Amino acid sequence: MNNSDAWKRFHDSMVMDFEKWHDGTGYDLEAFDELTPEEKESVLSGIRSKSDRDWRDVELLEREGSVDSIRAIQQNLAGSSIDTHSAALEALIDRGELSDELIDEKLAPLLGHTAPFDALDRCLRLAEEHPGPKVKVALLRNTRRRPEVGVHFAALLFYQAGLAKEAFDWDHRPFFLKFGTDVPRQEQEAAFSELCRLVGVDEADV
Repeated sequence: MNNSDAWKRFHDSMVMDFEKWHDGTGYDLEAFDELTPEEKESVLSGIRSKSDRDWRDVELLEREGSVDSIRAIQQNLAGSSIDTHSAALEALIDRGELSDELIDEKLAPLLGHTAPFDALDRCLRLAEEHPGPKVKVALLRNTRRRPEVGVHFAALLFYQAGLAKEAFDWDHRPFFLKFGTDVPRQEQEAAFSELCRLVGVDEADV
């Protein structure tokens, strides 16, 4: 029982190793699609009952798409890692489950915690696609407070303000780098004042 080739391929894909972590490799979803209904439910019930779901679990639950799976994804909008939380948010957005106002409300706090190798790419993509007012303020505040992500946030703000042709416009890279980790605080503050002026925001409101 449960020893088909698809079953083995799927369960092999569930084993995390450095290469999969480094490359962001999810579960073998094609193998999952080939499972019998009983095998699929066995996998899904185990994932739905997990207290520490990761982004790969969210991806699989979204693909299956049942009411129980979507409910499980909704649970990961709170009390989860940034990576899982952002994956759950993206899944629900893709399914049209959230209003623009709710997306703005849920995404803005994530921008205060995401970091390189911890959902940064996903959060930047979501912020680019959903530039609500709370997201804009979060980008500005964290450009100022968090030099580990400030370069990327400043670049996205430039794009959203129509000052750049893409989300990271290399023509403006020298300015973006003023928000990096190796820049003296005084220079960062001067650059932030200039950023606020360029994007049309009163610095006192940030």
